[in-house]
Amino acid sequence: MRVFVAGATGAIGQPLIAELVRQGHTVTGMTHSEAGARKLVETGAAIAQVSACDAPAVEQALRYAKAEVVIDQLTSLPKHPSALITTVPGDRKLRMEGGGTLYRAASASGVRRYMQQSSGFFLKAGRGLADESEPLAIDASAGVAASARM
Repeated sequence: MRVFVAGATGAIGQPLIAELVRQGHTVTGMTHSEAGARKLVETGAAIAQVSACDAPAVEQALRYAKAEVVIDQLTSLPKHPSALITTVPGDRKLRMEGGGTLYRAASASGVRRYMQQSSGFFLKAGRGLADESEPLAIDASAGVAASARM
């Protein structure tokens, strides 16, 4: 299968790319940086070095990759949790604007399946383990609710 991973050099993207390649998929990893592109070369994935907010470039990259599946792992998180509060605005912008750009480009390119990263800790508390049917905690504390809505 031809898989396109946006956010390919992040904490989840890197092992995801490695596993997809190991399983024999044709993988293109999207990154905005030279350093990220160098990491992807080592994994055996093709590279799409574009900004997630550059709609024409993202669509062109998807078409060039002939992507059947897009996996959205876009984040802009710090290396250390203590810096999280300062990165929230950039992370939110990347997820909302970049993710929206990626989704629209995937739709326009005829991608069969689109998967987006989720955060289970933004789900409403329940009686046991949660699954995809659990509602988001949009009425939680201000920070959690804002992230759940994002």
